[in-house]
Amino acid sequence: MERLSCCYICHRCYHRCRRYRWLPRTRAQLNECHRRDRRWDLAQVLMIAYVGTLIPYREAFDVTVETGSAAFWLDVLVDLYFIMVS
Repeated sequence: MERLSCCYICHRCYHRCRRYRWLPRTRAQLNECHRRDRRWDLAQVLMIAYVGTLIPYREAFDVTVETGSAAFWLDVLVDLYFIMVS
């Protein structure tokens, strides 16, 4: 069986592929040719889990983070990530 190219699976490059244009167009699916998408999704899940657990914990138990500590820089990286995404 011939392996389908990512042109059939992915909306981004679907319009460039003439070979599989007759096949029904499906919603974008994860494919091995788009590993970057999986990494991006995993990064978002990790960032949301971090914000959803540690930030409420710190607010509820009045935990302060010292400037320059590892937790401080992790917070800065998470904030920059969400600024970049939005």
